[in-house]
Amino acid sequence: MSSAAVRPIEVEVPVGQQPHANVRMNDVPGKPGTPFGLALRCGQSLCTGVTLAVLATTTTDSTPLPYFCFVAAVAGLLCMWSSALAILDLYALLVKRRLRRPLLDRFFATVDGVIAVTLFVAACMSAGLSRFIVTNPELCETNHCARYMISIVFAFLACFVLSASFFLNFSSLGALPHLD
Repeated sequence: MSSAAVRPIEVEVPVGQQPHANVRMNDVPGKPGTPFGLALRCGQSLCTGVTLAVLATTTTDSTPLPYFCFVAAVAGLLCMWSSALAILDLYALLVKRRLRRPLLDRFFATVDGVIAVTLFVAACMSAGLSRFIVTNPELCETNHCARYMISIVFAFLACFVLSASFFLNFSSLGALPHLD
């Protein structure tokens, strides 16, 4: 009967290159505290900021449509969340520390996932409504169709950037230690 044995193997480093001594599995690009994570958060803030700005400057004679109010509410929530995490990422980069807390990673992944699904639902509902408004020319004249479509496009872009951040955070959850 043979027994399994684990033997370390020596890896030769090419001449002129330094071995990566401080690289860990937790250093996934896109996680909080990394430059790519900061870029993702800034992209989310930018897209939701454009969505909110377009919706805020769209004046209608009638009351605003509820689906667009839902997009504005979720975009406002995402803008605040992404801006707060962008500040946290910037602080972590300035003091040269990584945010390696299992509880924080779980929290960030959960909130990113919930907001991504909610924003996607809101953007899909608004896209369906704007498609209905575009097909009726008398409704489109009074409801600023082009502005609503621009806000929906940026809401979808924010959703896709947030989804990238969610999947990068979620993929690393399996490597986290269990909290007992």
